[in-house]
Amino acid sequence: MRSLMSIMIVAAVLGAACSPAAPAPQPTTTTGGQAQPAPQRAAEQILRIGAPALTTLGPESVLVNFNTIQFDSLLTFGKDFVIQPGVAEKWDLLPDGQTWRFTLRKDLTFGNGEKLTADDVVFTFEMLLQPAPTNTVGRQLLFTTGAKKVDDYTVDVTTKQRDYSLLYVSPNVFIVSKKAVDAVGGYREFIANPKGGGSGPFEYIEGKTTDTVIYRVRSTPHPYRKPNATEIRWRVIPDPSQRINGMRTNEIDIALGVTSPDLVDAAKREGMNVLAETDSYLNILFNKREAEQTALRDIRVRRALNYAVDKEAIARTIYRGFGVPIGQLGAPTSPMYNKNIPPYPFDPNRAKQLLAEAGYPNGITLQGIQFSNADPVGVSVMQAVHSAHRDVGINYQLHPLENSQYVQVALGLAPRMELISAGGSNPNGIFSFSWQFLKCDQPPQIVLWCVQAMDDLLSRAYAEPDTNRRWTILQEAMKAWADDVPMVFLVGTATFVITSAKTQGLVRTTPSYWNYDSAYKIQ
Repeated sequence: MRSLMSIMIVAAVLGAACSPAAPAPQPTTTTGGQAQPAPQRAAEQILRIGAPALTTLGPESVLVNFNTIQFDSLLTFGKDFVIQPGVAEKWDLLPDGQTWRFTLRKDLTFGNGEKLTADDVVFTFEMLLQPAPTNTVGRQLLFTTGAKKVDDYTVDVTTKQRDYSLLYVSPNVFIVSKKAVDAVGGYREFIANPKGGGSGPFEYIEGKTTDTVIYRVRSTPHPYRKPNATEIRWRVIPDPSQRINGMRTNEIDIALGVTSPDLVDAAKREGMNVLAETDSYLNILFNKREAEQTALRDIRVRRALNYAVDKEAIARTIYRGFGVPIGQLGAPTSPMYNKNIPPYPFDPNRAKQLLAEAGYPNGITLQGIQFSNADPVGVSVMQAVHSAHRDVGINYQLHPLENSQYVQVALGLAPRMELISAGGSNPNGIFSFSWQFLKCDQPPQIVLWCVQAMDDLLSRAYAEPDTNRRWTILQEAMKAWADDVPMVFLVGTATFVITSAKTQGLVRTTPSYWNYDSAYKIQ
């Protein structure tokens, strides 16, 4: 299920990082005590990636593993969300507590031959701080107020408060060449033809977001990224079964966004490599503005909706064991996940009792639940939840939407009902992406539900200099959210990346970030 929080726009299934390349294979491998020749690399290193969707060729959307092909990010992630250098080789919080000083590398050049300097970093921040529907990176800059050039390789980024969340968002801040944008007449023109605008190891050659986009390795070696592929072809294939078929016919090397356990099982049986980790979640969020006019304003009713659903059965049957019941807003692999918050047990009698206590012994009727029909597995979950609620006297209609319609609902640009599917991942581990829809001081048309206690804890966490204490406060924020029962909490789910048997080296840094630089093909 595409998320209300992390779909913006197709972010969850397209997350990746730009870490250094993995080492080349060793000359031999050992099998049964005997040294065997290592697999030989294929002569052709064209990496073909099948993905469900693509909204822009520019880096303003959180399409991290797509953006990293052409662009470099300000900072990067290492294992366990450890911040590492990227375009910036050093970062310091100045004594005022509200300014981050980034010292840039001096050896990066864009595809147009221009050096990457402070002017480009300032330009990128200025672009990201401009509100726009697809600008999902900018929405994560929660407290950022501006960026200023100190010298050619030093930039100061100012914030409203002491803000460590900026460091965790920086792996999504991909630096764009100001001169490349100016040369084509502006950013809107640039994202249709971003040639020369990135400092990454690959150069945009041609393509459109609706079909295939081709990138070719640059003739100038990158100073710290050493990709194995010579060309990347990013193909948009909305149907996940067609992405798997493309691997069967040797047209695709890597398939993203495959959520169907049936397809995953078939891929395994046919010798494909399945990379999975429970780094996503699927819940149903109550829309407070509508809910306040219904029985959902009573916390007992909201709890009843949770007790009515057999999450274990959903995880076991629909997700074939790849899902786990959860009782909070967050992915189990995130450091902010609070292991002390149990999922609601399946107890339909308790659900009926709570409805009666709230004054609804004969049940309630709501408008309905809005969700994207793009993911058949997510649709099956919504149908199962609907059936479970009906069994205890909670009635409403299912409203599957085309993905573009769902995005409009998510952004508050189309009417919302009381129930809206909400899922995705915590790609930077600190919840900054989802908060834009839950933060109490956001515009009313954006906010779906807010809990002031969670707001206060998140602000404290983002200002906390100690990493371990920061994670602890974030876990406390998850508890404050769960206590208000603003959701039907469902399952933590796996994000699958499937590679062909002849594709090796693809590695994961944090749970939601992948590294294409290291991927290569064998004969």
